[in-house]
Amino acid sequence: MKHALIICALLCASPVSATCYADYKAKQDSPLKLDYGVVRLSDSQCNMSDAKRVVDRVLANSGWTLLGVQSVFDDAGLAERKKRAGENILRN
Repeated sequence: MKHALIICALLCASPVSATCYADYKAKQDSPLKLDYGVVRLSDSQCNMSDAKRVVDRVLANSGWTLLGVQSVFDDAGLAERKKRAGENILRN
């Protein structure tokens, strides 16, 4: 019985999920400014269509227009994007 409980606990345990991010390009007019940045997403938003909605809302709140979401990625892709995103890393 003890082994059955251990096996059940292992099978029923939810896997640890990685954090999800989206990188984007955006613009502001008058004068024209271009921007690249990274936004953190929830696990349920870790797809391109949800990422576009989330990033568009985040950018609109600060006066930017989304040009496009470049990709959706996990923690492994964050380090390579940090330098490029500069102060816009993990923009909320």
